[in-house]
Amino acid sequence: MQLNFLMINQPLNNRGDEAAHKALVRSILSSIPDSRIRVLFVGNDQNSIDQFDVCNSRVSYINISALKRNIRRNFIRLLKLSFFFLRLHPTIRKILPLYQRADIVLCAPGGICMGGFQNWEHIILLSVAKLANKPIAYYGRSIGPFPTITFFNKVFKRKAVSLLNYFSFTALRDSQSEKIANALNVKYESTVDSVFLESPVVEIPKEISGLIGDKPYVVFVPNMLVWHYAYRGKASVEDVLSFYKKVLNIIISKYRGHNIIMLPQTFNYKKLDDGDINFFRKLKQYTQCQSLIIIPDTCSSDIQQMIISKAECMIGARYHSVVFAINQAIPFVALSYEHKISGLLESVNKLDSMVDITTAFDSEENMQNVLMRFEKTLNLARKDIGAQQKAKKIARDCFDKFLKFCLGK
Repeated sequence: MQLNFLMINQPLNNRGDEAAHKALVRSILSSIPDSRIRVLFVGNDQNSIDQFDVCNSRVSYINISALKRNIRRNFIRLLKLSFFFLRLHPTIRKILPLYQRADIVLCAPGGICMGGFQNWEHIILLSVAKLANKPIAYYGRSIGPFPTITFFNKVFKRKAVSLLNYFSFTALRDSQSEKIANALNVKYESTVDSVFLESPVVEIPKEISGLIGDKPYVVFVPNMLVWHYAYRGKASVEDVLSFYKKVLNIIISKYRGHNIIMLPQTFNYKKLDDGDINFFRKLKQYTQCQSLIIIPDTCSSDIQQMIISKAECMIGARYHSVVFAINQAIPFVALSYEHKISGLLESVNKLDSMVDITTAFDSEENMQNVLMRFEKTLNLARKDIGAQQKAKKIARDCFDKFLKFCLGK
């Protein structure tokens, strides 16, 4: 029997989301031989989609043209008030037949669209599956927090909780999301990031090996932070650059004679000032650090994991840089900027490898305390194969339950 999946809400322009996508899709293809997967995008950049392609004849990537931005925005405003108008939306009328042909609607693994970022398009596409009376698998996601300050905060939470209770299979990827689900009486399976479903082995291109050089190296993946809802108004780009300069000084003191490799997690950002690689260039100029080597943002997630596997340590303020380090069983220090990092590390018993930076910009005293904790944690960083094994077991156990759900349909 052929099993048809429609995958929706796939985040783009991020190497971590690419790795999670590929790991989950490859795992489904290898475990369900008669499966077919359609991955739906609405008005996305085709080059960004192409970089996620697993290159398998059983997987197709469909990019439906969207309404013009201003019309789309107005329709979303209308839908915020009532999803009764879903059937009237021209784009939804185009995508509804794809839902109707699917056996299972699979929400792609990713971040906290159903939570802190209040992503209305995320829950609208899920609501179309409900409209089509299709089972939904919400796989490898984080959820929350759900603020209730404004009217639309409250509406979003109500609709999100309604969907969470509708899903046929829910797998949450971190312990903090599980706590939120418990408080909401939402049923779920425990998992970790879908990246842990596989360990890709590829060759690092010669031009990238040439950039890295022959010296031993550590990987450093900072995060501009000011884009995040928790840091708006709390820190400027200058503040963040100053913080990372101090972090770099500690790294250089610990790893003398090493290169410091920076791996951009984001790519294809249209605004000049957005995206990791532009921030990395600013940081290199700001610090004048000659040992900083910026890897092009065109390197796939598979190549990034291979680069990390050969590093002596990884220091990361991006969630998936931490995931990659655990998946490759190398020493790491996580600079935690939101609960998905702390939740992951709690799940694999590695909170001792984390430094919470969420209050670093509140005062000079806080900043000094964060830097002291970072230096101490970096000095104690050790290889821990146990965290890798625990993460992979959690990921596989959940995926096995997912397979039983799918094959029981």
